[in-house]
Amino acid sequence: MAHDDPQYYKVQAESLLSVPDGKPLSVIGRKKFPQMNRVTGPDLMRRLFEESKEKKIRHYFYGTTQENINALLEKIKKEYPWVEVVG
Repeated sequence: MAHDDPQYYKVQAESLLSVPDGKPLSVIGRKKFPQMNRVTGPDLMRRLFEESKEKKIRHYFYGTTQENINALLEKIKKEYPWVEVVG
C-alpha cells in the first residue's frame, strides 16, 4: 500500500516503529537475535502504550476491518486514556 499511496508511505517512512502482525516478527527477529524470545502483538502494544505516557508517542493503526479497529480504539481509550491515536 505504501508503494501506491504517498500519504501512507509518509506515515511508514516517518514512523519510529512499523511492526508486522503475527509470526513474521519472531521469524525475522530470531535470525538477527537468536536469543530473542517471542513477543506477542498485545504485549508489545501494552508496553508501547505505557511508554507513550511519558514519551508522548503517537500511534497509527492499519489493517483488519473498521469494526475491529473501532473496538480496539474503544478499549485503548478506556485502559490508556493518554494514548494519542493519529490514524
